[in-house]
Amino acid sequence: MKKNKKSLSDQVLQNIQKRHLRPIPRWEFLVKNYLLWLLYLLSIFIGGLAFSTLIYMFKSNDWDLYYFPYFWLLSLLLFIAFAYFIFSKTKKAYRLELPKIILFALFLSLALGSLLSLFNLGQKFDSLLAKDLPLYRRVAPMKTQVWTNSSAGRLSGTITQIISPNSFELTDFSGNQWTIDIQKAIIRPSIDISLGREIKITGLLQGDIFVANDIKPWSGRLSN
Repeated sequence: MKKNKKSLSDQVLQNIQKRHLRPIPRWEFLVKNYLLWLLYLLSIFIGGLAFSTLIYMFKSNDWDLYYFPYFWLLSLLLFIAFAYFIFSKTKKAYRLELPKIILFALFLSLALGSLLSLFNLGQKFDSLLAKDLPLYRRVAPMKTQVWTNSSAGRLSGTITQIISPNSFELTDFSGNQWTIDIQKAIIRPSIDISLGREIKITGLLQGDIFVANDIKPWSGRLSN
């Protein structure tokens, strides 16, 4: 029996020497574990940011022109899945069951996203992406596309010039300029026609002039 044990230990030692194996220092385990936790927290933060942006899109949605922000919903689910994957690699993952890990990551992302939305970070993040990434609106369409369709009777943008009491110039979010006739338009009480004001308009394109029927503020829900 002792001979067999010695033979087995010799075989293990020879295998270690042959494969040039070495014991992994404790600090490497610690660094790896810290990096995993850092990635986990980062994925939770990005998931929270995605949920905050999702909240902003729902709040600013025009429900008569409904569009669903699939991109940010999928992003939220993706980063929750990534958070689960990272957490499963940590040394304490075995203590929790799969559903608990997923629910914990989901809870943290939703709680953080709700907190971030209180500071309008979802809106700021959405505007930042739209400004710096031209392809962003193709994968995350929003009001700028829905409300920039003159043939369908919808325009939106910024008032850049007051032409007369009954007309002004609008620069849409694509940079195109339009002359807006507001003589017969319904202007919501929450809006004033002034330079720099962002608005959305329904009406009819007649030649080079867009005749407005209804003018509403750009941000927030529809005002009645």
